[in-house]
Amino acid sequence: MTMGCSVLHIIGFDSSSDKAVLQSALETSVAVVASKRSYKELQKHCLRNICPPLVPVVPLAICIDTIGDCLKNGDVTVLASGDPFFFGIGRRLAQAFPEQKISVHPALSSMQLAFARFNIPWDDAAFVSLHGRSNDHWAASLLQHGKTFVFTDPKNSPDIIAAKLMDDCGKNATLNLSVYVAEHLGFESERLVTGTLADIAAQKFVDPNVMILVNPEDRLVTYPCFGLK
Repeated sequence: MTMGCSVLHIIGFDSSSDKAVLQSALETSVAVVASKRSYKELQKHCLRNICPPLVPVVPLAICIDTIGDCLKNGDVTVLASGDPFFFGIGRRLAQAFPEQKISVHPALSSMQLAFARFNIPWDDAAFVSLHGRSNDHWAASLLQHGKTFVFTDPKNSPDIIAAKLMDDCGKNATLNLSVYVAEHLGFESERLVTGTLADIAAQKFVDPNVMILVNPEDRLVTYPCFGLK
């Protein structure tokens, strides 16, 4: 149902975001949907001290109900990571509010930024999201391509993923994989890490982050740990 004349603004948010677009959305919004980290960054850059109250993005079901209530009273701004419609919250919001007026302003996706930071072409990459996923079949999902981009989450962080892959497949089987992790892409706190699975498993990473797995031989990985012969 369309909430009157209100608008749901979905904005890809990072340090390069269009400040005029962001400010215009905030001036008519009664709430901002964001992570706590993104909301703190927003408060640093708000012009004229306009910063509507925060609606936490998780748990998502409660967040969506709250968005619906807020839209009855005015616009709502959602701060997304990168491109909201590339493995992002945009799909879920479009499904939840099919008749709502939605204005989308994407930023560069975390995928594009990560590959650019590491100087890796991405037109031949596979893409896997581990958001909210169990870890039963990670090896089959992540090791059967020459190049895989991984959307992580706090429970499925790069160190946990790396340790799980080594446990499932054995250290020798995964020894030649190159791993790239990017934290806080697009912000001053951005950090880039490169190493083996063992290197990554030994570190801790701050959310949000993304991960790239590259098989230097650029061929299908047929490790026995997931039954490919």
